[in-house]
Amino acid sequence: DYLAAGHGFVSVALTGYGPNNYASWKHGGSSSSPGPEGATCTSTATNYCNKYSSSGCDCETADNCWWTTCFDSVSQTLAILDEVEQNLCVDLDQIWAAGCSNGGMFTFELAADERSAFRLAGIIPIVGLPHYGFSTGPMVEGIRMMGMWGREDTTVPPISNTD
Repeated sequence: DYLAAGHGFVSVALTGYGPNNYASWKHGGSSSSPGPEGATCTSTATNYCNKYSSSGCDCETADNCWWTTCFDSVSQTLAILDEVEQNLCVDLDQIWAAGCSNGGMFTFELAADERSAFRLAGIIPIVGLPHYGFSTGPMVEGIRMMGMWGREDTTVPPISNTD
């Protein structure tokens, strides 16, 4: 049996909120700029807020840095996790969150949010880091991380959230 479930693995893939081709996850700074360290993008960045006006965003209060849904993505994730735990036999000590790009940024939100952090063994962000000023670290000790970033990435360069 080559199926993951036959070997004790379960993988659940979610789609974030938003219109077609713009589904996303809300995380620190993605729809709350400016943040603690100022704007989360340059003044010439494209304003995507109007794409999310049906996803809980009040674009009249937004700067041009808002680029994701404004709905509570942590709550969405926890509702699915509750359903998985109720319907499948899973090792609650081995729940990991993985995501790429915006999804990778969102894994840091899951690790930092008091509602979800204690339920995670670790996160796997792929080419995603918290926005500048929103890198707070995990809410609880012991959350592990395995991340992947491109050394030549100019959109989300490694260490971009710290300087």
